[in-house]
This record gives sequence, C-alpha cells and structure tokens, in this order.
Amino acid sequence: MRTGPGAVARNSIGVVLVGGMTIGTLFTLFVVPSVYVLIAKDHSKEKARRDALEAEGDAPGPTNGGGQPTPAPALDS
Repeated sequence: MRTGPGAVARNSIGVVLVGGMTIGTLFTLFVVPSVYVLIAKDHSKEKARRDALEAEGDAPGPTNGGGQPTPAPALDS
C-alpha cells in the first residue's frame, strides 16, 4: 500500500473502480443472458399456444379492445 498525501483517497477510488467493473462484468456475462433466456422461454410458450389455437381455428381475430372484432377499413374508390 502506498503512503503519503492522498493515498487513502486514491486507494478508495481504486477499490470502487475495480468493484464496479467486476460487478458490471458479472452482470453482462451472467445476469443479463439468464434473464433473456427466461423471457425467451416464456415467449416461445406463448407463441406455441397461439399457433395451436390457430391450427384449431379457434384463434380470436384482432379486436378493438372491447372484445368486438375490428371493422375492416373502408376502401375509397
């Protein structure tokens, strides 16, 4: 360890920098990919359920939020 004026401050800043870089690296390599896998798994289950409903012909069409089918847009001639 260094001694002298400002040594304590420099050591403290060094510890904070190394700790922050370590935590950032761990999040980037492990936490973010793990959360992505969990979200992707849930998304693939939902897609499989929608595909199964479509195959049965029971899939609901687009709605306007109130459960009523969305009307087709008018075509101007």
